[in-house]
Amino acid sequence: MKRIALPLLVLVPLVVAAVASSAGPKTTLVGDCVHGQVKPGKVIFTCADGTFYATGLSWTHWGSRKAHASGTAHFNNCKPSCAQGHFKRYAIDLTASHRRTCAHGNRAYGRVRYAFPHKSPFAADSPQARHPVVSFPCR
Repeated sequence: MKRIALPLLVLVPLVVAAVASSAGPKTTLVGDCVHGQVKPGKVIFTCADGTFYATGLSWTHWGSRKAHASGTAHFNNCKPSCAQGHFKRYAIDLTASHRRTCAHGNRAYGRVRYAFPHKSPFAADSPQARHPVVSFPCR
């Protein structure tokens, strides 16, 4: 029994390492405005001022042509100003798409479409409601 167990202890980690290394480049999304992340738990949509972002993201189909997530949107009402405004929360659904290969060989999603399954923070005629898509850099 010991003769079989010892070779297995050596072989199993080697097989696991070989499978992991053959998986290829990981698909990322720049969720924090700076770094590419795999399945980010937070995505910031307004990097200049941080007034619109999503947290608690649970992703499905990550690495495929389109990945989907649901979570909580945080939106600053900027009243009377963004510095003095208050954040309100909304349920949000995301679809990451436009996967491409970056210069360093990494794969990254280039766009995220957002939707609010219940109530939206945006007026129906606002640009954010008419075109609910944000582009992300390749990093």
